[in-house]
Amino acid sequence: MLLVVGKVIASACGIDIHAKPGCDYSFFASPYQAHRDFAAVDIYQGINFGDLALSPVDGVVYKTVKFDSPTPTKRSLPEYLTLARNGECIVRMMHFKPSVKEGEEISVGDVIGTSIKNGFFTYWVDPGIHLEIRREKDMLRAKGGLELSPAHPCQSAEPSSSILGTVIDSCARNTKVELSEPAAAQVGSECAALDGTLSLDYAGVYGSFAPGERVFFNGIQIGKMRSAGKHMSTFATEKLAVYANDVPLAGVSFISEGRIMKLLPKKYGSTLFEIGEDIQLTIKR
Repeated sequence: MLLVVGKVIASACGIDIHAKPGCDYSFFASPYQAHRDFAAVDIYQGINFGDLALSPVDGVVYKTVKFDSPTPTKRSLPEYLTLARNGECIVRMMHFKPSVKEGEEISVGDVIGTSIKNGFFTYWVDPGIHLEIRREKDMLRAKGGLELSPAHPCQSAEPSSSILGTVIDSCARNTKVELSEPAAAQVGSECAALDGTLSLDYAGVYGSFAPGERVFFNGIQIGKMRSAGKHMSTFATEKLAVYANDVPLAGVSFISEGRIMKLLPKKYGSTLFEIGEDIQLTIKR
């Protein structure tokens, strides 16, 4: 059943990847290798785990695979790999329990399962779909995804001089803030929208920049460029302290072309902000 098409956020191998209206997405807010290789996007679809997962692509279901995901304890949690053929390539999707079967045709917006939480997730991660595009001969291993081309490559005219926004959603996992201006870093003499989690060892920007270039945000150095793709780049992050309205946080993520930031609490449920509350973010080295 086709629910809603949404907008194209990226593509590879002639395959368009969609996000429904109101859904956020990130290319680098994950520690896993496919994101570091410019080959994966996470689309945050649900409000709660167990919500419907909607197909971001057209295709025909090629295979579904169930496997165990790691956890900090001896208990394992199920994860599922759903593969869909589109032309000469395979779309590789994770983080939902599939309701579709092999050979079933799917279209953008179709219900394909329900979102799950598993051992790959830390406490602040929202429900969503991890997506890569692969060649058929290389669809199962952790590495090997095709480089994604963002549909809205954006470079800012000016770097961010302040980080201000308004809370639009808040739960025990994190607080989502709509920024008054997209978060933009300065890389050399140029500026680019931020994407990623500054508390990880790396984050990303839109645009291709030379390795070694220093990255500044809100007036301080937050890292150095590590790797350049055709459309995006990653940088090694500095050790940073992050505060929202003087409240210390575990970190902050910038998503959806830098328009949205997620405030990450020190503990699950430990930091809650009210919807409509104005937020000023402070970052210190």
